[in-house]
Amino acid sequence: MPIVKSFHRVLSFRKSINGWLYTHIKPLAHVSAFIFLLLALQFAYHCAVYYLG
Repeated sequence: MPIVKSFHRVLSFRKSINGWLYTHIKPLAHVSAFIFLLLALQFAYHCAVYYLG
């Protein structure tokens, strides 16, 4: 019985950690993707200016 209890405790602990990571990493991932998109657009713009100009 104590083994099952500790197992459930570990599961709930992991679930809370996963929830925390999910709520904190998701916005960070969106922000990093947005920054990457901006950098890619800037790079494409510089390439276009270089080749056309």
